[in-house]
Amino acid sequence: MKIIRHQIGRHAIEVWAPPTLSSTTPLLVTHDGKNVFNPKTSTVGVTWGVVEAVEREIAPMHPDLQPVIVAVWVPDESRRFQELAPQAVMERYPQIWDEIGGPTVSWAINDHTLRGNDYQDLLATQVVPWARETFSITASRERTAVCGSSMGGLASLYALARHPETWGSALALSTHLPLGDGLMGAGLADLLPPPGRHRIWMDYGDQTLDAAYAPYQAAFDADLAARGWQYGTDVLTTPFPGHDHSERAWSSRIHLVLKWWLNGLG
Repeated sequence: MKIIRHQIGRHAIEVWAPPTLSSTTPLLVTHDGKNVFNPKTSTVGVTWGVVEAVEREIAPMHPDLQPVIVAVWVPDESRRFQELAPQAVMERYPQIWDEIGGPTVSWAINDHTLRGNDYQDLLATQVVPWARETFSITASRERTAVCGSSMGGLASLYALARHPETWGSALALSTHLPLGDGLMGAGLADLLPPPGRHRIWMDYGDQTLDAAYAPYQAAFDADLAARGWQYGTDVLTTPFPGHDHSERAWSSRIHLVLKWWLNGLG
């Protein structure tokens, strides 16, 4: 697996490109870059297996749909929450900070400086243009997706909200909607663009941290439906019984995420 490495500001970037590129090659940008390609840097020693999924599930039938995959690293893991948390929602509901250090976010966070807007702007105004120029791809909005898990799932939804002109799809695995006992989901639903021009994949397991997700996901799905999002077309939520909150679980279903996104491109 040939990985290209690059640096944009404080963020390390790793990229995998398919063997054949064209102006319409899709573009996938992922959060938590350390977990995407290299098991030695991954949190649990298992990557998302996204390249393997593309080569196994996409390339044989649709070689022209193999995407350029960009993995964006967090420059400082101690500030991951501040970077991935949807800033506008956190500012609207500052009481979410009260949960930090508890069961929802078990680790202590002393720095409350939110960096979510800066991070989203970096992705939309620097990372995506760099990838398009470097690989000579057009990657229109419809063919550009952002993907993440847990806090990265929240960040993927927030990407649609903050830069709807950049992203066509948000792929959000095990999205950490329990933050604020539902306030995070309600805040994100308020910020999302009107339905009809974007697509959202969401999923969740029922083990470890994911065991708390089902009611919050159901509430978020109902909120989107009330706003006109069409289930199965605009948005799809899939439960995965037996799956926990880990890269191992996400790698076992990433092929389904990719096939849903790419098959919808036509």
